[in-house]
Order: sequence, then C-alpha cells, then structure tokens
Amino acid sequence: MRLYTLGEPLALDVVESILTRSAGSFNLATGLLAIDASGDGVLTAGLQPSVVLDSTRGFHQPRLIPASTPTLPDIYLRSGVLHARKLSAAAIKFAAVVRVRARSCTGSGIAAGPEILRRGIVWTGVDLSDRAIEAATFNAMLNETQDRFTAVSGNLYAPVDQNRFALIVANPPFVPVPASIDFPVYGDGGEDGLLVLRPLLSGLREHLMPSGRAIVYAEGLGDDRGPVVLDLLESVSQSGLTIGITLISTITAEHALFTIGRMLSAQTPSRLDELGAWRELFARLGTTRYHKFIIEARVGAPGVVLRSIAKL
Repeated sequence: MRLYTLGEPLALDVVESILTRSAGSFNLATGLLAIDASGDGVLTAGLQPSVVLDSTRGFHQPRLIPASTPTLPDIYLRSGVLHARKLSAAAIKFAAVVRVRARSCTGSGIAAGPEILRRGIVWTGVDLSDRAIEAATFNAMLNETQDRFTAVSGNLYAPVDQNRFALIVANPPFVPVPASIDFPVYGDGGEDGLLVLRPLLSGLREHLMPSGRAIVYAEGLGDDRGPVVLDLLESVSQSGLTIGITLISTITAEHALFTIGRMLSAQTPSRLDELGAWRELFARLGTTRYHKFIIEARVGAPGVVLRSIAKL
C-alpha cells in the first residue's frame, strides 16, 4: 500500500522481504521500481497498479488535477480509468459485431486492454507523450497483447494519416483551462475545452472506413441546451457523419467550480487562489452547466442526435 498506492519510497531490503528478492529484481529491471534519490530505497517512479474491467492490469501515473508531480505531467490516472472503462465497454460491444482495426489517443493504453484485444481488434495507440507510449507498450507486454497493440508517438492522426480504421476510440484532453493557468497537457482542452476535440472530430470522416465507427468520451462546458461541443458536431456531421451524443451526467456550473476548487486546494502548496480565473472563464463563456458525454459517429447521412441518461 505504501509503495504502490501512496508512492512512498521504501528500503530495498524491506521490499524484497515482502516481494522476495527475485520479484524485487524483476520490478527494478522492468522499471516498475526505481532507486530513489537517496540511493538507499526504491519507489515506483510515478507508476501505480490499477485494475480495469475484470482482467486488465495496467500501470499509470497516480495524480490529481492539477498535476501533483509537475515534472511528470503527461499521463492521467484517477477518473481516466473510469473513462477507459466506458470506452472499453463501447468498443467491446462494437467488436462483438465485426473484426476491426482501431486507433486511439492512447495515454497509458488502458482502453486497449486484453479484454478488447481478445475480441480480434488490432489496435494502434497514438499519443504526443513519449512517457505515455512507454507506459502503453509496457502494459501491452504485461498483458501479453503486444502482438496486437502498437503505440506510436505523434499528434492525433499525423502518424497514421494514410490509414482508415474500423474503430476510432479516444479520451482526449477536455478540461476547460483559463489561458493564465499552467495545466498538465493530458487534461488541457484550452479555454473552451475543444482544443483537441476540434481537430479530433474534424478528422473522423477522413480516417474512418465506410462501415467504421468512432467512440469518444469527453466532458465540457455548456448550458441547459447541452454541451458547447454540439455546434462543433453539427459542423463536423456535414462531412458525411451520423453522430449521436449521449449525456451521462450534468451538474451546475457552481458544482463544477466547487469540484475544481477542492482539487486546487488539495495541492501542496494550495492553488485555491487560481479558482477565480476559472470563475471568470465560466462567466465569460456563459456556462451554466458542466456535462459528461459519449460521442458516437459513423459514416452516413449528416445529422446529430442528442440523448440523455443524466439525472438533472
């Protein structure tokens, strides 16, 4: 618990007394553990074990929003695991119907777990972060799925620009962040939250097979009509996409600001004084609600359908 969950350094002989000497050596050799700065102990080097679905074993950087370790701002754990579960469930449902080649904003690669890969998917994960690529590659090896999963470094579609896919899955950065705030790249969606969603959604039609589908989990600002991404979806659908967006949950802007404030205050030192920038951003953009949603798109007649399973 202290070593793998809390990230505290422990003396190597203590770790080996618990894990056995060979297991300790394995952890060091694979990079799961690293010698700490003092040279007298070991720590997890920013990696934490996590279980997703029934059988997926993954390692991610433990952190809160904003980043609790500013020197490692690339990979997001916490709620991201829940996002991955939603994406995995949707991908599994689709994969049960057709064998697919898929790609994603890969992060730690947890959405491309063995539960999915066993269903016949050959998966390509794309991410800007070299550390994310390393984590995703390690997770594939850990779960013995490296023959069907490849992680490549790059920006969105750039590394796979000549390819078309039967399934595109993404959990991109979507947090609306004031321009004055320093925020980890894994969550920063720009002031309107669409910084990454905009090019991601705009490139779907060009990179989907004729029978393909895209599944995107995101969150964002909005009002009683729905999330601000609706206008973008209307525009993107004109390229020849039938799009459905399902609201999973919706909260008031004040509730969202309270959640942001709680996370800011948990930082050391506290960053609660930054909350005013978020409050000003929400007011400037006319935000009254904050929505969580899943977008599904397929090649077809242009149109957007909004559904909601959220409790108001």
